[in-house]
Amino acid sequence: MRAQLDRVDPETGRKYAELLIESWVSSAIAGNFRAVQEILDRTEAARDQAPAPASFDEAAALRVLEEGS
Repeated sequence: MRAQLDRVDPETGRKYAELLIESWVSSAIAGNFRAVQEILDRTEAARDQAPAPASFDEAAALRVLEEGS
């Protein structure tokens, strides 16, 4: 999914993640309470929490990169 979000939309030249966030914020501004709640959960709650530990795949990828150096 992260790879898909990093892809660039050929029509706009912007990453799909940027387009998705813009749409999400627009929905919140238009009064979509669920969008507001999701944005707040991901921005405000994140300040109070420690970073999530790396998943197995991320840790394995880091080891591969380190071994290749």
